[in-house]
Amino acid sequence: MPGTEAWVARGNVQRVGVSFLAMFFLCFSVALLIAIPFLAAEILREVDGFLGRILGTVLVALVLAGASFIMLMSFRMFRGVVRSYRKRTEALTFNEH
Repeated sequence: MPGTEAWVARGNVQRVGVSFLAMFFLCFSVALLIAIPFLAAEILREVDGFLGRILGTVLVALVLAGASFIMLMSFRMFRGVVRSYRKRTEALTFNEH
């Protein structure tokens, strides 16, 4: 997503809201990563043979890619919140001098 690298949360409401949203996304992506072996085993049990292995591998790869993307987005949101505190601290320090 171009243009979001320098995003900064403005105000306390955005900081808290984005922190909760990023934490939810992070927990969701970790849950997806934990569920991958169970998904593969379920698919192999339901669809036997070569087709089950192919379908299981493709679905596991898609879930892994989705979980990785969601985790990446949550880290970017956390960085935006941290950046906002850093900018706020720099502004306060600058005003004191």
